[in-house]
Amino acid sequence: MKKQTLFKRLALTATLALSSFSGAAFAQDKVGDKMPDGAIYAGISPETRWPMYTTPADAPRTMDHDEARRYAENLNTHAAHGHKDWGLPTRAELKLLFNNRASIGGFDLTGEPRTPANFFYTQRGSEDLPGWYWSNSSYRDWADGMQFDDGVSVQTADFDHLSVRLVRSHKEGTTPEPFEIAALTDMAKTGDVGSQNILARLYSDGQDVKQDYTEAARWYRAAAEQGNPLAQTQLGRLYERGRGVKQDYAEAYFWYSLAATQGYAQSRQDAADLAKDCTPAQIAAVNKRVEQWKPASGTPPKPPTAPKLN
Repeated sequence: MKKQTLFKRLALTATLALSSFSGAAFAQDKVGDKMPDGAIYAGISPETRWPMYTTPADAPRTMDHDEARRYAENLNTHAAHGHKDWGLPTRAELKLLFNNRASIGGFDLTGEPRTPANFFYTQRGSEDLPGWYWSNSSYRDWADGMQFDDGVSVQTADFDHLSVRLVRSHKEGTTPEPFEIAALTDMAKTGDVGSQNILARLYSDGQDVKQDYTEAARWYRAAAEQGNPLAQTQLGRLYERGRGVKQDYAEAYFWYSLAATQGYAQSRQDAADLAKDCTPAQIAAVNKRVEQWKPASGTPPKPPTAPKLN
């Protein structure tokens, strides 16, 4: 019943957002339509719930992640297509571009198929990977990319050279319709892992709510304790950085290690990087915890506390 109520409320929110938009009549636009400013309509952004537009073509060459960001800044400086809010798509927006690639057109679909193992960091050397596209998501020396021939999404070194397609997904000078945080929180409290992860991300990024790393840690922990590897990785990062929780490398090592047991290559690398900051006794204690660990059932989360490790 709660899920049905949530879906009805979110649907109503989306309807109100669409009906209140004062720009072009985008409800009549179809994915792939060319706008008067030359941009291409790509659908509704899953992040902002606003119409999303993309440049009509890729950047003229492949770029590393920093170059891609500077390319976006340059387009904004010159108000490309009459706008100054172009940027790399989020992971969800990149997935939307992939799903609509045939209608939008102009994407490079010739990229060599690869697996996550192909992208495992080995040495400081870049690869030219046309047909793989950057998202705006990055961490340390890594960033998320997607192969547009088959939709494979992996983390790759941010100094590799990938294709670039920019998007804009809100009306300049306005704020997207607020997400129904209360409804999402109600769902998260039932133990729904997806809602817990979304809520944690919103608090971590300060999107639609005031940025609060303590709340982010709280909800990532709720999902992590149920065995979700994404939440385990994110909780590990909060412990590593001391955001929302007391900085604790051994605890970060624990959560990275749990995620790594489920095949997260980046978490394996994160755990290896942190091992040098932990004592042999701490590593032994963590390894024992990982062996004995079992996921909990979905329950409302408790305030985060750092377990004591000897």
